Amino acid sequence: MAQQKISLSQKPRFRITNSNNGQRAYFDSAATNRLNEKHWMDASNLDINTIIRGDIQTLRNRCRYEILNNTYAVGIMETLADYVIGKGPRPQLASENESFNEECEDKFLAWLAESDFTGTMDFGQFLRMQSIYSPCESGGSLTILKNDPTVGRNRASLRLLAVEMERLTDPLTSMPSAKMHDGIEFDENMRPAWYYILKSNPGDGYADSFFETDRIPANQVIHYYRVFRPGQHIGIPWLASALPLFAYWRRYTLATIQAAETAAEIAGILKNTVDPSTSDEEDIASNDVIELERNALLTVPRGWDMQQIKPEQPPTNYQMFKREIINEIARCVNMPYNLAAADSSTYNYASGRLDHQSFYRFVQTLRGQIEHIILNRIFREWLNEAWLIPGFFRTPSSFDDVVRAAETIQWFWPGYKHVDPVKEAQAEKIRLENGTLTLQTAYAEQGLDWEQQLRQRAKEYNAMKELGIFEMMQSEKKKEITDADDEDDE
Repeated sequence: MAQQKISLSQKPRFRITNSNNGQRAYFDSAATNRLNEKHWMDASNLDINTIIRGDIQTLRNRCRYEILNNTYAVGIMETLADYVIGKGPRPQLASENESFNEECEDKFLAWLAESDFTGTMDFGQFLRMQSIYSPCESGGSLTILKNDPTVGRNRASLRLLAVEMERLTDPLTSMPSAKMHDGIEFDENMRPAWYYILKSNPGDGYADSFFETDRIPANQVIHYYRVFRPGQHIGIPWLASALPLFAYWRRYTLATIQAAETAAEIAGILKNTVDPSTSDEEDIASNDVIELERNALLTVPRGWDMQQIKPEQPPTNYQMFKREIINEIARCVNMPYNLAAADSSTYNYASGRLDHQSFYRFVQTLRGQIEHIILNRIFREWLNEAWLIPGFFRTPSSFDDVVRAAETIQWFWPGYKHVDPVKEAQAEKIRLENGTLTLQTAYAEQGLDWEQQLRQRAKEYNAMKELGIFEMMQSEKKKEITDADDEDDE
């Protein structure tokens, strides 16, 4: 039976709906038509953990590949680590027992220097890896708090062991469920109770076993990641949204370079100007290559004309394209273009400060999260163990001092050098004079301890006074004033 043809007027028209009653979409952004249906075809209402679980390993692999092969990817990650972490923060306690505060700070700093379980990193490098590197490429980090059995009794044996996110996985002996998925077992309140961590990385070619897991209590695991939706249990790589842009930029750059190389390799083209109908043969075969000598006058065969290839690469919009792509990539970590590209040629002081303000807010937000999730946990675990070691603290203290120390812990981060230190110093002076800025805040912005700085200034003042430097400075200043007055009189 022949199929009946349907005219255009008889074809069913596409109907836009957003409910079962067939009503037309009220919001333009909720409408689906032939112009946007492909763009939104992957949008869904799936649970955030289901969405992440399906693509997380692919995202991790591609982020790592891009970081290892793209200078801008690794540069953005390293710059973010420099601004957020630097060499690492320094703790300061604010309890009423100042002598205990100083001793506790000194011993904790000494412990941080040897806190890495593997002994291959200082704490600053460890924190850069766990709070910036791993989240950028893997979506989060795992730090296991474990005791080193080789440490003596009179020392804190707590150590920090970093493990890759791939090792967080469900054991083979259990099926994923509402209270067990993504390598995490939850209690009745849906809080993490246990973490299942593989003994070795699944991609380790030297591992003896790939399926054995350790069941570790949640109070011994620091799981750091950014939460975007309620109920999210694993993180998304910070560079994931920029992966397509990295690919576009690299392909366009390679194509531009290849086109420029091709044009540069060909000195010129010989064009046959003879009418083929009047000539039976060619003096030069097509696509033939002719060697040219340097600093020589050349003649071309009869009937041929020489033309030089015009260098058209890179195109005039290449820099614009490169700038826009890098600028868009850097937005995934709120970084301004001049930091991401290491290029401030188009910036002045005002625009540089304006762009950096939003980035500094992001840095402060990250530092607050790192303090709350990682640093405070580490300090309290160390303090709990250190307090139980007989004679560890020489300063007389009580358990209330320990509790107070844990409650008043503050972290001073490395400061930033300003582009125009004179303007910054003038602004700081005005704020100190009108009472809108304290010395503690001013020194903290530079990553310094205000109490230590004041003590150092007092020592320098006494030393200068003892050596008679102040008298010398005052006499020189009086001489300058007298010389200036004499010049005015003349």
